Amino acid sequence: MRRNNFDFLRITAALLVMYTHQFVLQGTVEPVPALPYLTWGGIGVAMFFVLSGFLVTKSWCEDPAPHRYLARRFLRIWPALAVGTLATVFVLGPLVTRLPLDAYWASPETWAYLSALRIFTIHFNLPGVFVDNPYAGGVNGSLWTIPVEVRCYLVLMLLGWMGALRIRWLSVAALFTLAFVAFVLEAPGEYASRNWNHELGVFFAAGSVLYLWRDVWMNRAKAVFGIALVLAGVAWATGWPYVAIFLALPLGLIAFGNAATPVVRRVGRFGDPSYGLYIFAFPIQQLVVMATSNQLGVFASLALAVALTFFAAYLSWHLVEKVCLGFKPRTPLSARRAPDDLLMGSPAGSSA
Repeated sequence: MRRNNFDFLRITAALLVMYTHQFVLQGTVEPVPALPYLTWGGIGVAMFFVLSGFLVTKSWCEDPAPHRYLARRFLRIWPALAVGTLATVFVLGPLVTRLPLDAYWASPETWAYLSALRIFTIHFNLPGVFVDNPYAGGVNGSLWTIPVEVRCYLVLMLLGWMGALRIRWLSVAALFTLAFVAFVLEAPGEYASRNWNHELGVFFAAGSVLYLWRDVWMNRAKAVFGIALVLAGVAWATGWPYVAIFLALPLGLIAFGNAATPVVRRVGRFGDPSYGLYIFAFPIQQLVVMATSNQLGVFASLALAVALTFFAAYLSWHLVEKVCLGFKPRTPLSARRAPDDLLMGSPAGSSA
């Protein structure tokens, strides 16, 4: 079992997303959002991207072979997504659709939903499904982030294949250039149309940079985090709250994730339900709203949905995800990196 806090953080991120979605799905407003234009669920999504950036960069640096890297990413993302998509179309849809079954199966929208199996194309509605809910028609609104994350994987692989990840100052320059574009030029708090590839890409890149520079900050994490908090406080006080979150959240997450806090570090002892929580939560929450005619309060509905989603997520982990991850390609002995090789800028790598 891994002796760190990353499982706890992934589960926390998934629950934050469920929390925000519950208000949306019951047609009410989330109280005290993180920011006027960033909900607590948005914070949860940013957390996922930071953690993914750190851990996926670790995976690449330990075995920078594109074919094995792509196989690992595919086996982590696609099987549970495929099971969730197929179960939604062939089980959930026929059970709850308001249409006659022959009309459901004849509708092009039913088969369009299967486009999620291609990963880059997500279709969110099924004919006659959840059409009477306050959030009418939405079957799985969480899936929109998966194409964004996969693009991050591909960009990381391309940069690694080109050798750019071994030039550490370049990674920092790229991160702050992307942050300037996302937070200043595109100003997410001021425009209705937001470039999520840039916004979430910033958080993925932050996690990646923290991995590449871990030898610099990890042994002095408290001092570095203190500096980040001061800079975040200045950004918040001067009217840049999203920038403040960008400055403080990634470092705080990764520092805590690498720790081994008693009790917290044991959250994953029964498996890792975090991806299953993300994949199955939205349709289960919609199902709870439909089944209760939206008569339960938000927190009662959320509690029921969380219980059901954890059940589905653990089934997904043990019956699908864990099994498929057993097929991940192993790193050949000849390709394994020595510890010094993993510290970009060490004598074994290019200079920082």
